[in-house]
Amino acid sequence: MLVNYLKVALRSIFRNKLTSFINIAGLALALSSALLITFYVVDELSYDKHHPQADRLYRVTRYFYDQDGNASLRLSNVAPPIGMLMRNDFQEIENLFRMLPINTTVTLRQDGNEDKSFRERNIFISEPEIFDMLEVNLTEGNKATALEKPGTMVLSEAMAEKYFGSTQVQGKTLELFGFPVQITGVYKSFKPQTHFHPDFLISFSTLNDSTIYGRRRLETNWGNNAFGTYFLLKEGEDAKALESKLPDFLDNTSARLPAPTLA
Repeated sequence: MLVNYLKVALRSIFRNKLTSFINIAGLALALSSALLITFYVVDELSYDKHHPQADRLYRVTRYFYDQDGNASLRLSNVAPPIGMLMRNDFQEIENLFRMLPINTTVTLRQDGNEDKSFRERNIFISEPEIFDMLEVNLTEGNKATALEKPGTMVLSEAMAEKYFGSTQVQGKTLELFGFPVQITGVYKSFKPQTHFHPDFLISFSTLNDSTIYGRRRLETNWGNNAFGTYFLLKEGEDAKALESKLPDFLDNTSARLPAPTLA
């Protein structure tokens, strides 16, 4: 019986070729569109879900309001003192790290050969707690000490290959900010479904150098909303309850700061 149905269907298709083509092409286009939309939505919803503690990870963002109380500007990063103070003031926070995205020239000095120098955009100066909170797979180096000292960094395997032609580069140096920065580790590139893709992670303590940023500015500069600030909420704590405390938190630190939110 199925063979008969198939014969009838084929006869109908060949008897009405134009109509059959339009119907089949329309069905194929509809199915393809539905599949593409599904793949896109699934991909978008999978961002940052691969981190081991993704359900408790939050980023602090910042709103600016106009005179009518409407949000006129939203920033994904905040000023450097906010993370430092939140770490101390909120018992609900289990862990926290800050990072500063920069772009600068990276140079490999080579004895007897022409130096390699490139302008790099995916450089992040990060606190070492990033290793405890996000999935960063080191192939060389020790997470406990890799970003501990000033003037140290870890870099992706792709960057190690780019500058040295090898991923065995621990202990070597690259020049940034006008001085050599020691490589303490190498990591696998972040997964595509991650909202940032660092090629270099430089130790946050490097910023204490006043020629680069300065410790005093890290503690007092409320206007530089460039620092990504991420925290891990303790198990059982409510993110909305913590968020409701942020206005009072800012009132106690600076009356001029708009309230941040969580994202």
